[in-house]
Amino acid sequence: MIAKYLGLSTVVQPCQRSWFTTAIARIVVGVCGVWMLTSTVLAHPFHISTAEMEFNKKSGRWEIALKLQAVDVEQSLSAQLKRKINLEKEARIDELLTAYLSGHFYLAEQADVLVARENSEELQRDVQSPATNEGAKADAAATSGEGVASKLAENRSSLHWVGKELDTNWLWVYFEITPLKDSGQPQVLVNSVLVDWTSGQINTVSVRNAGKRTALKMTAKQPWAKFSKAWAEN
Repeated sequence: MIAKYLGLSTVVQPCQRSWFTTAIARIVVGVCGVWMLTSTVLAHPFHISTAEMEFNKKSGRWEIALKLQAVDVEQSLSAQLKRKINLEKEARIDELLTAYLSGHFYLAEQADVLVARENSEELQRDVQSPATNEGAKADAAATSGEGVASKLAENRSSLHWVGKELDTNWLWVYFEITPLKDSGQPQVLVNSVLVDWTSGQINTVSVRNAGKRTALKMTAKQPWAKFSKAWAEN
C-alpha cells in the first residue's frame, strides 16, 4: 500500500514484516519536507541518510530500515566498480547492495574499529610517500570501505538482506544484522554508507527500545557511535 501511494517504480523482495512498513511510514512523515525540496533540484546541496533500528527478540536480529539518496548510491557504486550502475536496470543490484552494506553498516567492538581506522590512515600516508611501492598501494586500497571492515576481528555483526524499494529520488533498503557476542568490551555501530563518495555525508540512526528512541549520528570524520548492548535486552 505504501509503495502505491509513494509511486515506487521498483519493488524487489518486498518486506513482509509490519515493522518495516511502519518504519517507512514514519520516515516518510519525518522527512517529507526534505524530499519535496530535493526533488526540485538536480544537484542536491546536502547528503544524508536516515535509518530506524529495532531488535526483534523472536528472530534474535536487529531490523533496519535505511533511506538513501538514490543518485548518491548509483554514483558511489559506479565509482567503486568502474562502470555505470543503474539501480533499476542492474541485474545484480541486490547482491551489490548487500556487499556494500556489509562493509559499511555493522556492529563491532570499539577497539577493533579504532585499530582498523588507524591502520587505514597509516597506509594512506604510506601511499602518498615517494617511496611507496605497488604492494603498499594495493594494501591501502584494501583498507578503504569494505577493506577496513574485512580486517576487523571476527566478532562483528553479519548482514541479512530483506529487500528494497525505489522511487525517482530515494532508495529504501531493508536488512537485518546479528548482535555481537558479548565479550564485555564496548561496542559501536558503524554507519559509513556513502562517506566514501562525499565527505559531507551525514548518517543518522534512530534506535528504538522499549518505546524510547536513541538518536545516533555518524559522519565521514567519525563514522561510528557508541552502542549499548542493553538496547537489545528490554
